Amino acid sequence: TMVPQVVVFGLLLSYLATLVFIGLQVFTGIEFLDLYATLLIAYAYFLASRSWARSRAAIYTSLEAFSSRACTCFDEADRPIIYNNIAELMKQVHGLAADSSEEVALDAFDDMVKLELAKALSKSLGTYSLRYCHTLMISVPAFMPFCLDEIAGFAHGMSTKYFANSVFLWVTLCFAITPAVLASIDSIARRFLHLKGWREQLWLMLSFALLLVPMFGAFYGLYSLRLWGEASDTGTVVFASTCTVLCCFAFSWLDPTLSRISRCGPKDNSTATAEEVGSELEDKGEIYV
Repeated sequence: TMVPQVVVFGLLLSYLATLVFIGLQVFTGIEFLDLYATLLIAYAYFLASRSWARSRAAIYTSLEAFSSRACTCFDEADRPIIYNNIAELMKQVHGLAADSSEEVALDAFDDMVKLELAKALSKSLGTYSLRYCHTLMISVPAFMPFCLDEIAGFAHGMSTKYFANSVFLWVTLCFAITPAVLASIDSIARRFLHLKGWREQLWLMLSFALLLVPMFGAFYGLYSLRLWGEASDTGTVVFASTCTVLCCFAFSWLDPTLSRISRCGPKDNSTATAEEVGSELEDKGEIYV
């Protein structure tokens, strides 16, 4: 349930950032003032990411203390049967000695859960709280309307060069810069979760201030290249190439699909699955359901 909460919260902040952008642009006309105002919204996301990071850490902490003996049974009369099933599965599936006692089997099962389930959970949750597709759910509604606005302007006489450079800018902010910023915020928010009080606030403010350096650098760099692109054909080519590289880099960095594809290989069918072994034991009457 954490990912939908993060996405919805990010969408709300994205909508608020768009309102701030339009309002400041209309009523002040001061260049880049909207960027500074958006920083407050980014810091709010930073604080929320800190809270979600603690929730994730709590899951792993509770997993480290897992014990099958401490689990709750709907009917306590079923506990001996469940323990027997666990013992039989550990012996048949995971190679535990056939003469091992039930206590040994339960200890082995607890150790397996702490190790294997932690790995599976880490793979399921991913490196960041949001996958690349989730970050796009936040960034696309924020920036694509501006891109559509440029398309409408092109249909009403906007120059091709200005149109191309504007679209490249908004697409890069949408598909590269914003996902990278969200991933960086999430990565920093997970650090030093043991800090409390003023120490934690100091760490958050310092780390966020350090994050602003590459954020501002990326934005001003893209804006400068866009101005160069509007002034010359060479600048347009350089700007388009830079935007393409940034989008490809963000995709390869934040989208786990590429690494997952590289790890895929032929399945090993020589080892029976737990479901197959369980069904076999059930047929033999060695476990009870």
